[in-house]
Amino acid sequence: MRCIHPASPNALTLSDGRVLTLVEPIGRGSLGEVHRGVLESTWGVRRPVAVKVLAALPEDDRGELLRRLAQTARRAACIRHPSVVQTLEIDRTDGDVGAHSFVVMELVCGESLASLLHSWRERTLRVPVDFALVVALKMAEGLGAALYSENADGALTSLVHGDLSPRQVLVSDQGEVKIGDFGQGDLRDIVSHVRSRYGIAYTAPEVASGLESDARSDVFSVGVILREMLVGPRFAPKTPVEDVVKMVCEGRFHASVLEPNLPRDLKTVVDRALDPDPMQRYPHARALAFDLRREMLRMGLSDAQTCVRHAVVGWCEVRGTTEVPVVTKSDIVPRSTSEDTSPEIRRAKVR
Repeated sequence: MRCIHPASPNALTLSDGRVLTLVEPIGRGSLGEVHRGVLESTWGVRRPVAVKVLAALPEDDRGELLRRLAQTARRAACIRHPSVVQTLEIDRTDGDVGAHSFVVMELVCGESLASLLHSWRERTLRVPVDFALVVALKMAEGLGAALYSENADGALTSLVHGDLSPRQVLVSDQGEVKIGDFGQGDLRDIVSHVRSRYGIAYTAPEVASGLESDARSDVFSVGVILREMLVGPRFAPKTPVEDVVKMVCEGRFHASVLEPNLPRDLKTVVDRALDPDPMQRYPHARALAFDLRREMLRMGLSDAQTCVRHAVVGWCEVRGTTEVPVVTKSDIVPRSTSEDTSPEIRRAKVR
């Protein structure tokens, strides 16, 4: 599919007559800006979508960007899993140097995991254990599906994320956990060679040392996110940049005397996922998911979506619905903040 020309600054007409309308921006990253959009067919069928408009590049770089993007999108489109954001298609505007490439994706109504964690830290609240384990389990299952789904020709997709952080993890208002932006780490090499302090915090030691990402480095990223939810950030406040880089390359973490006392078996799972030696880690995310589910059952926790949904609803009520453009008031069930953090929700049972 190829865009013929922009019908207006906020609408793109595709070659088969469909119109993609950009409604409002809902996020921005190093690769470009994400918009809420509407994809309308020639028969008037309208579908809400998310559209990532990538940064404008010179013609040579733009061609390479689109080639890599298409290569990843073809594999990502074959993944059918509730924990993976569905990739619908890629395209680009035709014309001058200001032309843009864009990706059309499933629209997830909710918030990023990064926003939820930031909200809890601002309110000096610990992340509920059941929420942390459910999110980590769903991430691991989604990464496993990206590895072991089948392409149209029957070959495995073998897709690794390579740039996983809480910003790429979306939590919907229905309690779904979805990973997006597969393969976007490779695209960043074209757009920018600078990786932020935030992004490097979730990078595996071997990747920081120059090796390519693989299934084990994705396991490490999940481990960092899980540890952050259960224990706290990887780096102490005001850690110098040179120390941050050294800690990442060595696979080390900031230790605090205030760290919670985790169950021994759960700590063993986290430690294995975070082993600096990739040969000692879980070989892939499916193996990590198996152990996470076993520990959840052992602790009497549920993997139901209730606790996740309550966390998003609580975030929306604290922030106000006007600050969450992808969640409407009709989607939110009124619930007090104190109820969201009650023991009943933190230890939700299977309904």
